[in-house]
Amino acid sequence: MKAAQKITCLCLVVCGLQSSPLAFAQSPAAGSPTRPIWLAFTDAGSDGPPQIQTLAGGNVLFRITTIQKLSGDLQGKLTERITQLYPAADEGGSLPISTLWKIETAQGTIEGYYSGTFTHAQDGRHGIFQYGEVISASGAYTYLYRAEVLYSAVLETDHLSINGGLTIRKR
Repeated sequence: MKAAQKITCLCLVVCGLQSSPLAFAQSPAAGSPTRPIWLAFTDAGSDGPPQIQTLAGGNVLFRITTIQKLSGDLQGKLTERITQLYPAADEGGSLPISTLWKIETAQGTIEGYYSGTFTHAQDGRHGIFQYGEVISASGAYTYLYRAEVLYSAVLETDHLSINGGLTIRKR
């Protein structure tokens, strides 16, 4: 019986330490190699209008470069080169999307790709969900080489306003 009481007491102490403010104070800082980086962006600008081309066979090629200000764990600029290639007949559905991107901050750069789906919603907005990885990093971000990247955003009905976020997580 004494052994069971000691084990119960030890479990209570460990559980208490894990939920104490001291345990939270010791969690890794944003941008440390063990903590994911979370970034938010809104209202993308672009370096010009999108390039839309109808190809032989009824496919549409859509390309645009967007520039967004980042907030969250890092402050900087996100530049995305977005490409979509899809059958014109499927334009109202869920379409493939692929993106080459670059994050620039005062501490260095992070570059990578993600790809996924661009889905048209009934209300005219679009959900964009992509997954990829970091393929180049410099300065303070070299530890992020080959990190996984999750992207989620909503493009509003005006096709200009966007709200979303990125998570970069070291593998």
